[in-house]
Amino acid sequence: MRTEDIRNHRAIRNRIRRKRQLRNRLAMCFLTILLVVAFSSFLFGFGTKAQENDEEKAYKYYKSITIEAGDTLWHYAKQYGDERYYDDCNDYIREVKRINSLRNDQITAGAHLILPYYSPL
Repeated sequence: MRTEDIRNHRAIRNRIRRKRQLRNRLAMCFLTILLVVAFSSFLFGFGTKAQENDEEKAYKYYKSITIEAGDTLWHYAKQYGDERYYDDCNDYIREVKRINSLRNDQITAGAHLILPYYSPL
């Protein structure tokens, strides 16, 4: 009987050891998940704050105008081409030419042009 008692005792110790190992693994998994969530929250929360700015939002609109005698695309670029949204006047002129399907910089008085502009409203 002595041998059977030893086997039972060993089986009980093994069961206890396996339960302890399972409990430890579950605790490690829980802590790992908790750390990942905390770290992600910190990083994404910081990124969101860094992207916020106090600049006024502007929306892009289009305006149809009748060309007056003496007007040029350069004149309209100076008037409507906001440097916050266009690198330079040539950038604005390229967009106007694309929108109006113009092949060159020539415009004629009395013709109509569609001009983009930005406004907060």
